[in-house]
Order: sequence, then C-alpha cells, then structure tokens
Amino acid sequence: MSTTLDSAPSSVDMQPDAEWPQRYRARLRATLEELVGQSRPVPFAEVQTMAAGRVPLNDYDQSVTTNDAVRAWTNLGWLLTTSFQHAGWLHATADGGFRATREGAVALTEQPEPQALYEAANLAYREWDTLRKSTPAPDPVDLTTEIVHGVPASPTPGSR
Repeated sequence: MSTTLDSAPSSVDMQPDAEWPQRYRARLRATLEELVGQSRPVPFAEVQTMAAGRVPLNDYDQSVTTNDAVRAWTNLGWLLTTSFQHAGWLHATADGGFRATREGAVALTEQPEPQALYEAANLAYREWDTLRKSTPAPDPVDLTTEIVHGVPASPTPGSR
C-alpha cells in the first residue's frame, strides 16, 4: 500500500467502506452540534479535533486523496462550506474558522437524524444554487402612475 509522508494510506489503494456515508453524515451533524455550543468562530483544525472526538476516523477516513489531503477533512470542509453555509446554518470566517448560526441550531432540532440533516442541507443548497443562477424578472410597473428610475431611455431619432 502506498503512503504519504505521514503514513496515511493513499486513496489509490483504498475503497470506501459501506459505512462511509453514514459516518461522514454523523460527523457533519456532530460538527454542527459542536459549533452551536461555541461562542466564537472555531478554526478548522479545532473543528477537525471536535469532529474526530465525536465520530472517530477509520482507515478510509484517514486515507489521503490524490492531492495528499485527508479524505475525511476534505469531505467535511467541502460540505460545511457548500451545503451548510449556503443553507444559512453556519458562516465560514475570513480567517478559516466556522461559526454556527441560529438557523443551524434550528436545523438540528428540526432534523434529528444525520441523514435527514444532510438531505435538508442538500435541498437548501440546490434552492440557493437555483436562485443564484436565475435572472429575476423585474416587478411589473404601471407607467401611468409610477416613475421608473434606472431604465435607460430609448434614443429618439436625431437626439445624438
């Protein structure tokens, strides 16, 4: 089995075990629970320690990707900064920390199981992504009673 400098197994040789999805989703929920209990933004290194303390890493979780990144932390960081952040459940701070929101605390009570929380986050992310890609239609305007600002006037012939 190939290894990196820190002796973590390479992902080239590792296949996900059957419990991987349940484990990373439990770790994701545990992370949000831990963040809700913090009064300050938590650096990602501390988030990793908290998460591993709640849902320990096995060999697959500790394996490294082709980019030499620990698989569990790549997965956790990705889900926190995409699904959970865009659901409004946490903020990723400019200095690499994480802070839970009130909405994140509510999500934990509304979705008591890791799978349900994961699915709710994915749904919220898809809604955010759809809105992000859409072009909002302008509100209808009654030009006989309203003044419209910011709409370029059509040039009239000879006005140049």
